[in-house]
Amino acid sequence: MAATIGAAGCGGQTAPRDEAVCSETHETIGFTLDSWLGNACNAPNATLSTQVTGRVVATTSRSMDVDTCLPCNTCEVGTITLTVDSASLPGLDAIFPIGAPVRIDVTRDSFFGCHQALLVTDATDACSSPNPPVSPDQVYLAFGDGILGGPSGPNAPDAPFGAVPLPLGCSPNAGPNCGGTQYAVDSYALEIGAAGSSNAIRVAMGHTETLDLGNGVVWTIRNLRSFQTELCDDYWNWAFWIARLK
Repeated sequence: MAATIGAAGCGGQTAPRDEAVCSETHETIGFTLDSWLGNACNAPNATLSTQVTGRVVATTSRSMDVDTCLPCNTCEVGTITLTVDSASLPGLDAIFPIGAPVRIDVTRDSFFGCHQALLVTDATDACSSPNPPVSPDQVYLAFGDGILGGPSGPNAPDAPFGAVPLPLGCSPNAGPNCGGTQYAVDSYALEIGAAGSSNAIRVAMGHTETLDLGNGVVWTIRNLRSFQTELCDDYWNWAFWIARLK
């Protein structure tokens, strides 16, 4: 379930036009969660929704090994590897401390394009409280590609962030979209912030900003792409990431 940002009416406003951010960007981000989960986007209409809890045992710039053998787990899987594919994301070794307990929630489907979301959060209380609510200051890494929300599924938490598109008025003479989406044909900025709070920041396409949540927690946020075209079944042109660097 995608959360909304607390600032009322933000989604209905039009951001000031800026020719520098009207140009579309086409950056992407994706993940692989070990070979035992496969790559659902290679199969037509394939879906994936799962959750893994464990402890970080190794990191590189683009991968993280997680030992799933917590005291409260059955330890049937052992160690899994999360790999993130992104040209702009800082290294995973700059995000995840070795030894940190983490919870990984992922969703992916491939209906007329790949839609995927990942949320990695602090899981210090994983053994004492299964599937607890997730607060913004627990976020290590979150991203969506093809969608604006967080992972979905029966055990997925409410997203601890919100992402609201702000139309830029870049396409005043464009026709209507072909359907399947609520967004008018245009380029957009994204207003991204902590769920349930007015603490948010506007991020232009292809730009990276920082957001101070207080208590020593700072999010680095990038808007990878955010636009809507006139084409049919072309409603996955949204992507962003949020990272809390060490």
